[in-house]
Amino acid sequence: MVAPSPSTRVLIVASDERQMEGISRFLSDQPDGVGEPFDCHTCLLDSVSLDDARICARISHQVREHRCHIVFIANGLDKSCPIDYDRLHEAALPAKCFMLANSTVGTNNAARIFTSNVMLISLKGSQPRHVQLSIINKVRWQGVARDLEITPEVILEEEVSKLGISANQEVGDTVSEIRELLMYLCPSAKEMAITQLPGVSFPSLEKRQTKTIVLNLRVDDRLPVILKITTRERIEHEVSNYREHIDGRLHGSQYARMEEHKVLWNFGAVVYHLLGGRLDEFKPLSEVYQEEDVEKVEKSIKRLFADVWKEPYARPKKAPPQSLFRQYDEVWSRIRLKQHKPTWSQKLRDKVSDANALARSSFTFPGIPLEFPNPAAWALANHERLSPHGTRQAITHGDLHADNVLVDEHGKPWLIDFERSGWGPILQDFVELECDLVTRLFMPESKDLSSLYYLSLILARPESLAKPLVDDDWLKALKIEDFGSDFGKVLSVIGTLRSTAARLAHDPDMREYLWGLLMNTLFLVAALEPETIRYQRALLFGSVLCRRLSDWRNNARPPVWPPPEWDLRRYVT
Repeated sequence: MVAPSPSTRVLIVASDERQMEGISRFLSDQPDGVGEPFDCHTCLLDSVSLDDARICARISHQVREHRCHIVFIANGLDKSCPIDYDRLHEAALPAKCFMLANSTVGTNNAARIFTSNVMLISLKGSQPRHVQLSIINKVRWQGVARDLEITPEVILEEEVSKLGISANQEVGDTVSEIRELLMYLCPSAKEMAITQLPGVSFPSLEKRQTKTIVLNLRVDDRLPVILKITTRERIEHEVSNYREHIDGRLHGSQYARMEEHKVLWNFGAVVYHLLGGRLDEFKPLSEVYQEEDVEKVEKSIKRLFADVWKEPYARPKKAPPQSLFRQYDEVWSRIRLKQHKPTWSQKLRDKVSDANALARSSFTFPGIPLEFPNPAAWALANHERLSPHGTRQAITHGDLHADNVLVDEHGKPWLIDFERSGWGPILQDFVELECDLVTRLFMPESKDLSSLYYLSLILARPESLAKPLVDDDWLKALKIEDFGSDFGKVLSVIGTLRSTAARLAHDPDMREYLWGLLMNTLFLVAALEPETIRYQRALLFGSVLCRRLSDWRNNARPPVWPPPEWDLRRYVT
């Protein structure tokens, strides 16, 4: 289906209603063949109470609300209201600005640059009105693939339906804006073919609205690329992070290269190209974990940190003098603060204090006859006292779950998605990937959470990252083989991940690693719906971790683990 050419949405900015009526008449009843009809919206300014900053903020809000292409500024507005036209241009983006003048201007100046970004057009110029309207339409459609065909459009509609649409947006409006976004993204394109990226779906594990669409995109007859669509602020943040931390700073070529990006009113898009690789030859690491043997999975993880993300760990810096909890909170709040949302820790605090599933002191889980502490409440109450201070930071990927690692047919890993890349706790990527393995990819044979309980106890037991996970009589007595093949597989993969972390981060404090795992379980708990299996897994894993850390003081030998009341022999059958 060819993407329909939307009508030109216009915001008329004036300080009195007569000016608005004059501009509306100017835009109405345009001759046939000039362009699409104008869909006009108005912004009436009070010249007495508004200053330049408020004017720009109001125009920006209305441009985004109505998704305007053009902003018309009434003649004389700059006399009644002080306006910085460069600021106005930034506030109106992506709309293009015209200043309408009542005085006559020459034929050659009917549409000229008024400042570097705002164009002047005359209502009384010597050029006929239809010529002036043609100029406006030409500016509106500049850099847009007007006759773009997007196939199959149903995929775009399905993916948009999964987005977390805000209360003041309609799904249809979002689909329309994303269609336009693609028209702007590839202005010379005639055809776009979109398909879903391969991956493993776990619908029963987590049910949440996503903020991102990731698709396989083929433009005309070119090789396929990765298309990511998300909110405007997130794309702006990702582009900034990529330029500052990724571009030209990683070893080799095994990471996605940013080719194009574009932001419109509420959404933006970025295109990534896998240099030297074909997108149709890749699988996400999540799929590799499910389908391949443990040696191939471990090989890809080793190569990920040896060949792709090794350099950042060679240049660490000392972390700010704050708890590890505060460091993770700072990393996860960067985008939230740009969107004028509360910090991540405030979001967690609200969930603990509100009358919801987290507002409890303890929890029980199917198949385990024990009560477990509330990890969110415990971390909020104890992080200043028990969370490690004086740690190190490095440039981290920041969102290293197994779907952001693509693996080619030779086992070489490639990284995608750099929205959260930047300075963070040095172990952040390792603990996030481990948390993804435990809460999402691990497929136990038991239907209850008993296998995950045993796994959590084992993962919390070591006193050092360099220490093997299964190396003492207590663990050998568990008879791990009785818990199913995937139990041994996930333990082996996590063991490889931890030994890699120990080598690159120079054998850090084990408490620092366990706190990182705890923080990532809390990130999931704050994001997921309580009835989902992944929420329950994250909550149980976090409960076990906070119990392990509660008695592990600074520089003290850790207590006996597991605690006597959690003796596994009472439950192993």
